[in-house]
Amino acid sequence: MSMISRLRRTSQAILVGWLVLAAIFETGAIVGIRGSTSAPLPQQNVSNSWNPNVSCTPLQIRISDITANQTQTASYQSSPFTPGITTPVTGGVAKRWLTPGPTPPGWVSPGPPCTKSSPTGTTILLVELDGVERNDLTNEDWSTIYDPTNGGSPHSSLTSDTTFNLFDPAMVPHYFLSCTAPTDPTCYGRIHAEIDHDWKAAGYCGTGTACDNTTLASQTVTASTKIDIQGFVYWDNGNLNSSWHQYNGWEIHPVTAWRISNPNPP
Repeated sequence: MSMISRLRRTSQAILVGWLVLAAIFETGAIVGIRGSTSAPLPQQNVSNSWNPNVSCTPLQIRISDITANQTQTASYQSSPFTPGITTPVTGGVAKRWLTPGPTPPGWVSPGPPCTKSSPTGTTILLVELDGVERNDLTNEDWSTIYDPTNGGSPHSSLTSDTTFNLFDPAMVPHYFLSCTAPTDPTCYGRIHAEIDHDWKAAGYCGTGTACDNTTLASQTVTASTKIDIQGFVYWDNGNLNSSWHQYNGWEIHPVTAWRISNPNPP
């Protein structure tokens, strides 16, 4: 075999090797963190929790990583975050479950899980969405009683959920004209969010905390101010046909922290 033939075969082998590696990375066969469904997460950075009562390490992602560019049950089936945070407490809902800390009497350990594991890998359930915007804030679902996951006892104050939607301006250029049907792709870049009333009652959120709903209202403007949000991924199956809920069940609930986005991050 001539020297030229050997060089050609060597070059071809190297090229094939690079193509195989590229295919592996493209299909998500090698990723830092993976889910258990058909839409593996891209390799992403992790951040620090801004709420001192939350010890999980949040995963920095986009809203579309949660929705998997789907709506309704297809989004649930495709998302690497399925099923979201859950609780074994009968009658309890995971979205109100407090993390370990100054918890009320009767709180059920260990609180919402930081991750979910499956045969294909581990997915972080505390996420960070950077550079998103919000719609109007609503205070609703008032309560003076903790959820069963937090003991079910009365608390001293009347607290509400602060509810709103988040959206990725890169996918949703005009929020109030978006997500008009389950087939509308702008739905993929929107997600419901709530600062939870149990988290407020326990002092994890509210005045002077990392998830202060009052300053969120006073320091940010609807569909204008870019913010960063941290919180747990939760699935609420009751709103699959609701435009205001993006025709899917995904929520950031509980929201654990927020900040105004830094336009020039280090």
